[in-house]
This record gives sequence, structure tokens and C-alpha cells, in this order.
Amino acid sequence: EDTGALDADDFLGHSSVTVRELLLAKNRTMELALNNEEDNECNGAFLTVSCDLLPLSTDASTPPIKLQDNKLQSSKVVPGIITVLIKQAYDLPMAKEEAATFVQVTSSTSAKDVAPLVTSQIKDLGPDGGVDALNPVYDSIFHFLLPPTTTTTDATSGPDITMTLMNNVDDKVATPITIPFETLLKSNDKATIVQKKHPLQGSDKVDGASLEYSVRLYRPVEDSKTKASSPPPLPPAEEGTKTGAAAATAPTIEARSSSILGGGPTEPDAPPLGTVRVTLVG
Repeated sequence: EDTGALDADDFLGHSSVTVRELLLAKNRTMELALNNEEDNECNGAFLTVSCDLLPLSTDASTPPIKLQDNKLQSSKVVPGIITVLIKQAYDLPMAKEEAATFVQVTSSTSAKDVAPLVTSQIKDLGPDGGVDALNPVYDSIFHFLLPPTTTTTDATSGPDITMTLMNNVDDKVATPITIPFETLLKSNDKATIVQKKHPLQGSDKVDGASLEYSVRLYRPVEDSKTKASSPPPLPPAEEGTKTGAAAATAPTIEARSSSILGGGPTEPDAPPLGTVRVTLVG
């Protein structure tokens, strides 16, 4: 039972704002009124939120921006993003009626109690289904954020990425493929990309089969267009004010996935739609 006036698990209110609204606001900063949970009425408290855009690049020869170059003086600024594209498996040596494969993707920093990310499961749909279950196309992209740092956004350490071909939920038919973070840093003189068609091993269900994938490391870099259009720096936050970065920080969420083909994150011409929900506890 709480005894203090403001304990760590006390609910103090909630609010929400779209990413578009936040990006279009003056200095990309908004003051949000907090509402009660019971009646959703304003309780008189307010929360200040802010965001910024970080241009990303796979060019390892481009020096990453330093934390002090970004207007958000926070230890939660993302030092980089790893994108994993699982494209396709080839020549699975199994009966097409038995094939129900998907690829499980994890990082070495993923919490043990968090479910792994997976592609769609590809099954045979019969002669008119238009699906080749023995050469399944996954076309799935996953994003993993590098751990935040308090000194620089230079990506010198990060998680290893592991990809495992599964057939049904409990049938691990291939030896996992692991890409160490150091491999990304040393993959090329200029581009931090590992892209290959990797032979699969581990069981007779994958003899002669292969998996095509791409793993890329993106780091924040200085961008003249972004720098010229960025609003002036924020004034120092007053004591008791919480400032967060919606587009450049990740306090709790590690990864997101989608099934859209393409490269890594880029700065959009128009701000993307989205919703940020903020809950303040004291």
C-alpha cells in the first residue's frame, strides 16, 4: 500500500499527440495537458515533449554526429539502427504439403521474456494458390535499435543478429545464422552491409537449401539539409520537466517489424503519421 504523496507507481495522468503534430510544432516541442484515467478530464498537470529527426546512413566512412550536435541533450539518443531484411529461402528438400516455414529473428540484447520477431509463415495453398512453399518469399524487414549512449552516437558496439528457419512453431529445421555486430562494422570499407544467399545446415530438411537476407547498420550522420532546416536549440529543461524524443529516441521499445521491401530508414518528405501516448508517473 502506498504511503507517500507521490510514489513511483502513482498514475498522474495521460495524454497523446501524433508524430505529425509534434514535428510541425514550433521547435518540435509541445506542452500536453494530462487527463485523468477515470473521466479523461484535464487534471491541471502538463507534460512537455520534444522530438528531432536524425538522418541515417550506411556509409561507414562518414563520421557520425556527436550527441552535442543534436538539440536533444539526452542519454536516450539512438546511436544507430540495424535493419534485417529476410527475403527468401530456396530449394527446401521437403514435401510441399509439409512445408510451413517462417524465419525467427532475434538480437543478443533482446529481453528473454520478449517474444522473438518472425516473418509470415508460408504454406502450400494448392495448385491455384500461387504460393511456392519450397521456395518461400518472406520479404520481411525488422529494425533493432542500438543501445543508447551518453557520450557519442558513434556505433562501436551493438547486438548480434540471429536468424533461424523454422517449420511450424516447434520445429527448428536449420542451424541458426548469426551475424556478429563486429562483422557489420568490418563488412566493407564504406558500407556497413552484410547481404548474401547463405547455405542452410542442421538437418536433412534443409540439405541444399539456402536463405537470402540482408543486414544493414545505419548511423546518424551530419546532414546539411536537416541541419539548415532544424529549429533553434531548446532552452534547458526546468527541474521537474520531462523531455522525450519521439523520432530520435527509444526509451522502452527495441524493435519494430514490417513486411515492406526497401532500404533503411530515411528522412521523409512529409512527417509520418503516428500516435505518441505519454503516461507520467511520479
